[in-house]
Amino acid sequence: MAGVTDSPFRRLNRRLGCPVVVTEMVSTEGIIRNQPNTLRLLRFDEEEHPIIVQLFGHRPEAFGDAARVCEDMGFDGIDINMGCPVRKVVGHGAGAGLLKDPQNAVAIVRAVRGATNLPVSVKLRAGWSTGDRSGLELAQECARQGVDCITLHARTRQQFYSGRADWNLIGELASKVDVPVFGNGDVWSPDDALRMVEQTGCHGVAIGRGALGDPWLCGAAAALLDGGTPDYPPEGWQRYEMFCIHLDFMIDYMNDESRAVRVMRKHLAWYSRGIEGAAKLRRNLGRMVDAQQMKSEFERLVKGAVK
Repeated sequence: MAGVTDSPFRRLNRRLGCPVVVTEMVSTEGIIRNQPNTLRLLRFDEEEHPIIVQLFGHRPEAFGDAARVCEDMGFDGIDINMGCPVRKVVGHGAGAGLLKDPQNAVAIVRAVRGATNLPVSVKLRAGWSTGDRSGLELAQECARQGVDCITLHARTRQQFYSGRADWNLIGELASKVDVPVFGNGDVWSPDDALRMVEQTGCHGVAIGRGALGDPWLCGAAAALLDGGTPDYPPEGWQRYEMFCIHLDFMIDYMNDESRAVRVMRKHLAWYSRGIEGAAKLRRNLGRMVDAQQMKSEFERLVKGAVK
């Protein structure tokens, strides 16, 4: 998730049991042109392994070159983004825009497959608009071209994130390809993850928005799928403690407390969801200018909710 799954976020998820983490989507053009803002997105800590880099773009040659760079940097896998619905991405023929150009999408898969020995995966949507199944057709062709696994977000590009994800499409794809299929869409709890696997027969789940403010979710879902009984959901005090760790990670990562605090405002809104009095905290986020203030305000909220 762009602007969210940076190194501090991934480190927390790995510490809490997430089996594999994925970077924000990273521009292939930015990588091969050595653009500083793009290369910054490729920073990761050793504790994040196994870590997959997600690439987006539209030129097969750039994908191949970028894949080689990422392999040299030590990533454990390459994921090709064919699902981002954002207009400025789609408008350049990237992300979900590749659903409208399957020939180029296949050329991209071939370029990446030929450039690296790392596992290669694709993440895509079910189709472009209501009733369109081009994503499922493209996914099957990607499997024939040698990708190692496929993640299907069971919505169309037209839907963005509205409505319900159609999990039946995940099951249909899983029954038609010989590579692992991971389902994505509307997994908000470990029980949702288990229901998706049981309902669709997919090999696992890819969790996105459900992990916002909840770095426990992925690990808890993995534990439940492995037959365990995860200690979930977290209490308010656990959310406070994890937010403090997240904030400290972000300050170290950015080497700039003011910038880190600005980035962490949205995370504080997510961490505090459902806690009594959180609405007032969210209204005051713009006034928070240093790390200690953020921690103190959240601690006050949690202690007040316990009384």
